[in-house]
Amino acid sequence: MTQGFGQGFPNPFSQFMIEEPKLAYYGMAGTEPGGTSPYGSSPQARRRFQSQFQNIYNEFLGQQGQALMGQKMPDQTFSQFLGQYPFTQRYSALPPAMSGMQQRTFAPQASYQYL
Repeated sequence: MTQGFGQGFPNPFSQFMIEEPKLAYYGMAGTEPGGTSPYGSSPQARRRFQSQFQNIYNEFLGQQGQALMGQKMPDQTFSQFLGQYPFTQRYSALPPAMSGMQQRTFAPQASYQYL
């Protein structure tokens, strides 16, 4: 009987996530309870998640650069960084206009039909 990756064997696919960081990032979709993306399941939340890759990756690279400038070897992969990234807290802290929740979402414009 073969054992799974988490039972003492390294994941043979982890090298793919190191070489292509977007695999790790988009793999985070569906990791929250209920199978939703870390930002939630609304269309606005999905768009926010999709648009934030470069910002989050730049933040990771900044941490790597700080470690190197401090003459330390970076000890975290992008996947590990994503595992600790506070997606929900950052999304919740955004003002409604930036999170995709515009006023019209709460109070749709009334339409009148004149006969």
